[in-house]
Amino acid sequence: MKFQLFTLFFVAVLITSCGVSAKNLYLPLEANASKAKVSVEDLVKGRDLYLNKCNECHKLNKPLKYSSSEWTSILNKMQPKAEISDSEKGLIHAYLTSEISE
Repeated sequence: MKFQLFTLFFVAVLITSCGVSAKNLYLPLEANASKAKVSVEDLVKGRDLYLNKCNECHKLNKPLKYSSSEWTSILNKMQPKAEISDSEKGLIHAYLTSEISE
C-alpha cells in the first residue's frame, strides 16, 4: 500500500512539473519587439493571451521549446479549441517566437 501511494504521489509531482508557470515566462523587452517587428505592448498582449487562453486547458511550454514553424503549426491546431481570433493568434505567435534566433 505504501508503495502504491508513493508511486501515485511521484506521478502527480511529475505531471504537475511538466509545464511552466507565469513567473517562468519571459517578460517582453524592446529588443524582443524589435526582433519580432511588433511593439512591446503587442508582445505583452500576446503573453497575456498565452497565459490566459492556453493555460485554461493544459500546462504551458517555454517559448524556446519549439521553432517558429512548430509554433505556427501548434497555434493553427489550437486556435479553434482556444477560441481565439486570427489577430490574437498572431499576438501569441509574436510573443512565443520573439526570443527565437533562427
